[in-house]
Amino acid sequence: MNLIRKGSVTASDPDGLEITAGGSRLRTGPARRPVGTGVTLGIRPDDIHFATGDDGTGTPAAAGANLVSGTPVDHHYLGGSYLHRVQTPLGLLTVRSPAGPEAVTSGTVRLRLPAEKLIIMTSGNGEPKGTTGP
Repeated sequence: MNLIRKGSVTASDPDGLEITAGGSRLRTGPARRPVGTGVTLGIRPDDIHFATGDDGTGTPAAAGANLVSGTPVDHHYLGGSYLHRVQTPLGLLTVRSPAGPEAVTSGTVRLRLPAEKLIIMTSGNGEPKGTTGP
């Protein structure tokens, strides 16, 4: 599980939350938290996608739609997949991608963190407490 620490709720509406963390703005799925609440977000390595000309799922990427730039640190071949570590403004994120002809090893990459896959954890000191959803 990747943890995105020191996030803060900057907007809340029936469709979800807007959270600022590491200078990035992320949108979550449906949830309710007061504006100003400190949060830690969690996301599984399998749920993060490399974004190229699309959002990593075959759909055109919307500007700022939970896209984060980063620099690959290393990668490990696991047989049927690669495990990548990417340094981002949100911290070091681990991404699992299907094994393909070549792994992403250098340059700048963009990662898509789907709103519906972000797990919201809240506590007074920014440490995970384990709450999800509304």
